[in-house]
Amino acid sequence: MFDTLCTYPLASDLFAQALHPSEPIIALGLATGHVSLHRLPPSSSSSESPPKNGCGTIDTAWRTRRHKGGSCRALTFSPDGTSLFSAGVDGVVKVAETETGWVGGKIAVPLYKGTTDPPTLLSTPHPSSLLLATESGALHVYDLRLSPSPNTTTSSSTPTPTPSPFPTHSYPSLHADLITSLSPLPPNNSQILTTGAATITITDLRHHKIVITSEDQDEELLSSTICASAGKAVVGGERGVLRVWDVGAWNDEERVLDLGTGGGDGGCACCCACRGGSRGRGMCAAGCDDGVVRFVDVDAVVNGKGRKGKGMRTLGEVRHDEVEGVVGLGWLRDGRLVSGGGAVVKIWEEAGGRQSYSDDEDEDEGEDGDEGMKSINGGLGSDDEEDGQDGEAAEVDDSDEEEGEKPKKRGKKKKKKRGKGKKGQVGNGIMAFKGLT
Repeated sequence: MFDTLCTYPLASDLFAQALHPSEPIIALGLATGHVSLHRLPPSSSSSESPPKNGCGTIDTAWRTRRHKGGSCRALTFSPDGTSLFSAGVDGVVKVAETETGWVGGKIAVPLYKGTTDPPTLLSTPHPSSLLLATESGALHVYDLRLSPSPNTTTSSSTPTPTPSPFPTHSYPSLHADLITSLSPLPPNNSQILTTGAATITITDLRHHKIVITSEDQDEELLSSTICASAGKAVVGGERGVLRVWDVGAWNDEERVLDLGTGGGDGGCACCCACRGGSRGRGMCAAGCDDGVVRFVDVDAVVNGKGRKGKGMRTLGEVRHDEVEGVVGLGWLRDGRLVSGGGAVVKIWEEAGGRQSYSDDEDEDEGEDGDEGMKSINGGLGSDDEEDGQDGEAAEVDDSDEEEGEKPKKRGKKKKKKRGKGKKGQVGNGIMAFKGLT
């Protein structure tokens, strides 16, 4: 179904990954606080010139220890792909130029009860907005329409979007536990679907209100994605079950598909991603804690009869890793799939258009395979100097690294008390999703 084009080793465990909205570029955030940017060769179906001899090279544009207080927890590109936002357990969000890694601004994550509230997710649903989700279950909204500070310099003529120093709006305790996923809803991304603990919430950013909150789902909800071509919202949980709704029809009964993981350890649907464009139709990939990526035909639900599980079917699976679970998953615009987990990132292409990639390990292998790769901006030094100050460029880091923390095993936390109030209703009086038990 899908062939592995490349297995790319990392120096430490992957915590976050982000895919460029229009180009074959991926950003990686590691347990050690390092952030790196990598450019992939054109796909076999691309109109660009194919790699020589059918082989391509993954080029490392830049790599730096962006968050020195701990792991990099979240990454996201701006809608036009010119800027990269990162958030770390150090409680700092930084925005950098995608091409060079030049840091143009930073903000502090709001405290929770006087202490650092570690970030979990970042998203830019609009060119003017940055969303920040945290472990306390809060969602913060920042305004990106502010001009760069007068004493902030950039390496290009395009100003780096600078977040407002404080949230323009916050939704405290949107969920009873950390926010595990965040998906903007079509057509205009003004509403956001979030999951956390065992509930799903739809929030209207334009009108600053919670539209609807689900009943307790009796399992930790870990992931979500929107299949725009099929008009579906897909939510994954710790038992390896996908729930699917028609976007906007939240009171309708959901369709449910068991991914066949058997539940328990390894059963978590830790991340989900729907393939875009006409080629994707309703294909959804679900990355699981057992190291397997499973593919589901969500579009079949449209033609089903509306009963639970009717019309939904699995299309196949591929294995990312024998030991580590999948923590990052996404589709590039050219149809290639990127999976990440443990200390490995893999690139997949649909069978039939296969080409091989090289990370130049045979020529000059570095600590994590970065030595010998071509650098897009070149001339980058060591990472011994302090990074993250405004106006400072990213640097290639060849220094020895600490192992860093391990990604949390989501879905294994102790359940918090839930279920207060009448069934089908939440504390604010908003009716909950119909049929969710």
